[in-house]
Amino acid sequence: MDSNVLVWLFFRILRWGCWGAFLLVSGLYISNPSAHLNSFGHLTPWMEMLMFGTSLAAVMVGLIELAMRDRAGLTQPKFTQLIPPKAEGRTALVR
Repeated sequence: MDSNVLVWLFFRILRWGCWGAFLLVSGLYISNPSAHLNSFGHLTPWMEMLMFGTSLAAVMVGLIELAMRDRAGLTQPKFTQLIPPKAEGRTALVR
């Protein structure tokens, strides 16, 4: 397996992990919102960092994943595909 494909897979797994963490934090907030609010009704800084940071990290890692997929010369994967085939007529940008 090519090293570019391994880097792409790493960022793909990291992106899904970030979205999973975001859903977990959101569920934690929905289950008990009063525990995560201060006396003014605002989110505590720690919960605000988790809620906005995990979703922002997922989007940024997704952009890096797209760049790595292009660098590896792969086609867009189907929903159930782990590793898509190489794009026809294209070669990897970096060897």
